[in-house]
Parts: sequence; structure tokens; C-alpha cells
Amino acid sequence: MEFYIETGALQRAVKDLGVTAKLNTKDYTGLISIEAKEDGEVRFISNNTQNSLLYTLNENVIVKTPGVFVVEYGKIKNFVMSFPIWSEGAGVKDFRFVVKDGKLTVLVSNITPNKKVSTGRLKLLGFDQYAVRQPMPYEKTVFSLNSDVILEATNKVMYAIDASDARPFIQGMYLAFDAKSIYFVGTNGKLISEYTFKNESGLTEGGFLLKYDFVQSLRRLVGDNQRVDFEIDERNVKAKFGNVVLFGKPIIGHQFPDYKTPLENYKYKLVLDKDNLDVTSVLDSLNAEDNFRLTLEIKDGTLTLYNDFANLCYENIDYKDNFIVDVNGTFLRSTVDVIRDQKIVMKFTNEQTPVIFDSANYENQKGLITPLRRR
Repeated sequence: MEFYIETGALQRAVKDLGVTAKLNTKDYTGLISIEAKEDGEVRFISNNTQNSLLYTLNENVIVKTPGVFVVEYGKIKNFVMSFPIWSEGAGVKDFRFVVKDGKLTVLVSNITPNKKVSTGRLKLLGFDQYAVRQPMPYEKTVFSLNSDVILEATNKVMYAIDASDARPFIQGMYLAFDAKSIYFVGTNGKLISEYTFKNESGLTEGGFLLKYDFVQSLRRLVGDNQRVDFEIDERNVKAKFGNVVLFGKPIIGHQFPDYKTPLENYKYKLVLDKDNLDVTSVLDSLNAEDNFRLTLEIKDGTLTLYNDFANLCYENIDYKDNFIVDVNGTFLRSTVDVIRDQKIVMKFTNEQTPVIFDSANYENQKGLITPLRRR
């Protein structure tokens, strides 16, 4: 095997491979497969226990001799990322990969800013090429999303997911479709977060439960304003964009609970300034052993957020009755932080029922907090 690859293209590939490959290990999670094909394409594959990544390059590469070689990811990364990209007559233009006598040699020529030439060479032992799992090919698109939508929506719901919980439906993000909207939903059993977006995906019905690790990996990989195509069935989920295909497994055999009913179960609603619900300044006073308890009380037109050690008051609240509820203060902060609106509508019934927050202007960023039992 022999090929040349442009420095910037190789460094981008190596960086992305790190989303699924580990450093400093020689088991399959720390290995990558490099395949140079006769048609001039170079394919990199990395795996971890949850997901696989295929990174394909058919530009900025020259394949002299095809072949496949498996090496340690960490050693490739440390060598490749240590050189500067070619710019204004200095740096490294490309890397040469050569396999001979069972070893991979990576060669590089670096021109310094003062026009001196230095060379680099890295020799690597190979591993069994079957040590790296070869993912099934991407075949057909079920739906497509813009990466900006994915990033915004997942930012709003991932805080509510508990990947370590024993209940499978809590371990991932629910993605549901109807004719008008797409719903991104997360819950940890005490919180619910839902983000709604206009459906332009090509899919008008159905729902999928995506594992937390798959969604987090996707977030790390996608760029701005990219089309992301998804192929998904009961066994596999694949996301394809740019040079990348990310492979994972959906959560199957477990139905996501009916979350819409509690989001619509309230009697009263009140529009507040987002600043009225900013509890950042009192977080250090919350007691972890008491579920970070914070009391939210509205009385005589004043909103007060307090515990035994801290107190925040806001006057001239447009609500004539009285209301009091105890909530987890860290949940309140996370729920309010992700709502992109300066006006927030709070929906509630009494101290025993959940409190719901939403964007007042858009009503598409719902967050529900289950109250704590009052002492």
C-alpha cells in the first residue's frame, strides 16, 4: 500500500476519528483501519463499544498502490497533528504512507518559515485487519436534517437525559415525527425537555430512540449548516454528512413514555422575564443532600426564590393569587438556560404537580420539572 494525502485533509480525518477511537490502548477501540483503494479513495475506520466511524477521502489523495493496514490510533494522531499545514511557502504539504515488510511508514517533509527543510518518519507495526469492525454500508436515506437544527435541538434536551439510568428509555434522545413537526425529547424521570421544529425532513410519521453516545458523537462531528442524512431501522442507525458516516445502534424494545400529557396538564400560566428565573447566584448555597432544594414562591405580586441561606426577590409580578413549590435548583437553572427567549411562560397547578416552562414567544422549547415534596 502506498498513497499521498494532503496535510489539512489528513488532520481533519484524524481529529474526527478520535470521536470513536481511544488513545493509548491496543484493543480494537484504540485501532484504526486505513484502506487505499484502486479508484483513488482512502477510507479510515474507527470503533468504540457503541459506535463506528467511516471517514472517506477521494480528493486531496493520490493512491499509488491499494491495500489495507490497521494501526494504533494514538501513535498516528500524535505524529500527524504535530506538523503545521502548508501556508505561505512553509509547513507540510502532504504525508506519504508506505507499507513494506509488514510495517507502515509515514513520511513527511517540513519546510520551516526560514526555508530550512526537515524530514520526519514514523514506523508502525500492523494489527490483524479484522480487529477493526467494518460497518455495514449506507444504503438509503430515511430522513434528513440540517446540522444547525440538530445542534440547537440537542443542546436543549441533552441536559435532561441520564445515560447511566437503568431504564433504557431514559438513556437516549427520543426523535419523533408527524406531518407538521419534529420533536426532540429527553427525560431523566424527573425532568422532561422537548424542542419542536418544523418538519422538512422527508419523514411524516414515526419515532426513534437514539442512544446518548450516538447523539453526543454526532454533535462533535457535524459542522455548521450541513445536510445530515439518516438511515435507521430496528437494528442500526447511520448518519451521513460530508466525508463521514457515523454508525450506531438505536434503543429497541422499549417504548418512550407518553410525555405530552404532563406537558399539557396545568391550570395557570404566567409570563416572566428570563432574568426572574436566573438562579446562578444562589447555586453554591444549595444542599446536594436535600436534592438542591429551592423554593419558588409568588405572594402579593412578588416572586421569591429562596432556601435557608439565600433569597432572590422580584416585585411587580403579574399574578394576583399565591403559589409555592419546591424544586431542584440545578434542574431549574438547566431548564431555563436552554430556552432561547427573554420571556418565559411558567405553567403550573399546585405544589404537588409539575411546573412547566416554555418560550413565551415561540412555545417550542418546553421543560418540565417534577416538584420536591415540601418539608
